[in-house]
Amino acid sequence: FALLAVLGNVMSLQETAEAPALSGAESVASHWRQWLDSDRWEIPKTLLENARSLEMSENCHSTFVILQIVKQGLDSAGKIIKGCFARHGPRLLLSRSWVLVWSAMDRLTARRVVEVSDAFPGPSTTFKMFLLSPHIHGSQQSEISFRFVGDFVRASKASHCSNVIREMADHVMASTSFYTAPSVVDIGAHTGDCCLWATERWRHA
Repeated sequence: FALLAVLGNVMSLQETAEAPALSGAESVASHWRQWLDSDRWEIPKTLLENARSLEMSENCHSTFVILQIVKQGLDSAGKIIKGCFARHGPRLLLSRSWVLVWSAMDRLTARRVVEVSDAFPGPSTTFKMFLLSPHIHGSQQSEISFRFVGDFVRASKASHCSNVIREMADHVMASTSFYTAPSVVDIGAHTGDCCLWATERWRHA
């Protein structure tokens, strides 16, 4: 889904803007953009309420697909997308207006919790990470919060903690006698994976 959103942004096969689906639909699309620009996973209640107050006849307008996602879930939207592809081909689905659809489907299907396994140095260390929502191409908020790091972790199932840091920490722990429990400070942490790794690596230290 993320790839389709990027293609829609970059390729812009259909430059002409969609005509408004109906009064109030643009407001839903605007709230939808704001939600995608935020780091929130759940669809806001206000957006759910606004969407449920609108009634639309089935068509291939991107806002209609968004409404279907809100009202009836991804499965319902999937059937409509298949029909739109059959009638219009990829040109419509890779238009800018459909970027909102693909970005939302990417977020709603992405894993929030990932089991990460780091095998260097020493024995394999496995722990769970709660991640930010997927990165959105062109979103300033997404860039600021480094959501693409979460995408890396989701795809690789490996932490973003540097091998250099892990090797150095392992050396310090192996060569030093501690009278009290040691503390690990992850400076500039984004996902906190270095602290999570250290906590699991020396759980009994």
